Amino acid sequence: MFAQGRDILTNDSAIDKYALQLSSWLKTEAGKNRKQRRSLKQLHLDLNELGFEGPYDRVAAFARKSKVDQTDRVNLANKRTPWGI
Repeated sequence: MFAQGRDILTNDSAIDKYALQLSSWLKTEAGKNRKQRRSLKQLHLDLNELGFEGPYDRVAAFARKSKVDQTDRVNLANKRTPWGI
């Protein structure tokens, strides 16, 4: 990633414009059966059709961060409940 001379902040800001759409898609896809989900590669192609010019690795990084953030929110919610362990 860094060997190619990319500035990570520049690439992140390129996906910021599409973050709401991608978040929505990821949430929708998470609710589908495994065989019916679109892959991240397909989501990247769909974003390209909307005008996103960034690389696939930015979409994958966004999805990873989104998954970690969701897990953190669930874990935090469990800690706040009286029955949380």
